[in-house]
Amino acid sequence: MDTTDFSVNRRKRDSGFTLLELMIVIAIIAIIVAIAVPVFLSNSRKADHVVAVNNLMTGSRVVDETWYEKLAAQPFPGGNQAYRDYDPSADLKATAAYQSSGWVPVDAHYMSIREPKISWVDLRAGGGAGSPVASADIGPYCQAADYGFSVGSIWKNGQLVASGTDIANNWELLPGKIGLVDNMYYWDGGWHDNTDTTYITLVTLERISQLAHFYTMNVGCTVAGGTFEWKNGAGTPGDAWADETSGSKPTADNNPPPGTTTQPTQPTQPTEPTQPTQPTEPTTPTQPTQPTQPTEPTQPTQPTQPTQPTIPVNPNEPPAGPNQASSIKVDPQALNLGSHGEFTITISLNSGYDPNLILAASVRAYGAAPLSFKVKGNGDLMIKFNRDDLVGGPPVGDSVPFIVTGLYQDGSVFQGWDYIKVLGE
Repeated sequence: MDTTDFSVNRRKRDSGFTLLELMIVIAIIAIIVAIAVPVFLSNSRKADHVVAVNNLMTGSRVVDETWYEKLAAQPFPGGNQAYRDYDPSADLKATAAYQSSGWVPVDAHYMSIREPKISWVDLRAGGGAGSPVASADIGPYCQAADYGFSVGSIWKNGQLVASGTDIANNWELLPGKIGLVDNMYYWDGGWHDNTDTTYITLVTLERISQLAHFYTMNVGCTVAGGTFEWKNGAGTPGDAWADETSGSKPTADNNPPPGTTTQPTQPTQPTEPTQPTQPTEPTTPTQPTQPTQPTEPTQPTQPTQPTQPTIPVNPNEPPAGPNQASSIKVDPQALNLGSHGEFTITISLNSGYDPNLILAASVRAYGAAPLSFKVKGNGDLMIKFNRDDLVGGPPVGDSVPFIVTGLYQDGSVFQGWDYIKVLGE
């Protein structure tokens, strides 16, 4: 036997993979990639969202801690000048702002010293309550200084990291940081001049989803907040939804699941059981006993509560019957019908009325269904509505009734109202 020929043939057989083997390996790799990539992207989005929300909450906490610490060591400046520091650190005393006025605003430079681990960004926002508009003379709105957002400077640990017009629209610099809006604050549907540093607006941005989260703060409280689409710097908090923890946009109608809002109108259908006289044709008496069941749907007829849109008839007078609410508070403090987005009402009920027994899906305020419905620990109701869902009211004025109606679990009517300030278009 020729051993030389045998060894040569064996080397030929062992010299590489067959096509089938290669295809199997490629298929296995493709399966692994198909499983791993979506998981990786999902986890990246979640991590991105958590970072943005945590940065926002960290920024608000540091702002409040800074103010209360300063409050203990310096004269109280009052409502105006609320976020001015009359006794800043030595390096900030050397700035032009302090030398010209004896105080420094709580800006990104200032806050980077208070919280050195996070980068802080000076953001600029265009004025006006509406969305930015592009035009031929200014180019894309996200690149114009007076429209949308732009980056002024970035600070970390008191050191200037980046500045200048070259970074004004480089949004890759914003994720993972906290933006403080310069000289403007967002409240009740629009941007306002913040010349007295009475408010502070914080903004954070998710890198992947391009969702922005914001808080507008006054000392010790948040007066506005939510999530909005960044739109390459052209987004506005006026299009915000839900709260600062939201990672996705709600459904377009912002209403409860299909059927919950139409049920109150359906109770008229139980009048059909008047046909039960027809069951007398069959001699079986069991069928006539069934019409007694439609008496149960007569409970929804108690949603004649929506017929209390006698509200548009005389909007300055509350409906007939007892007022079950001892107070209704609206956040923001004045309801602006000319703006978009959400508002929250807090209802305190009179004794004898249990908010836990109110059916959330039945609640209406001028035709608007709740976006969220919560009972707080102290027994107050906290209900969130969308301004765009309001129909036919409330009227505009400094003291007009804001009316909320609904049903209890036993079918009885809930109604409450209080007088609030309502702004028009």
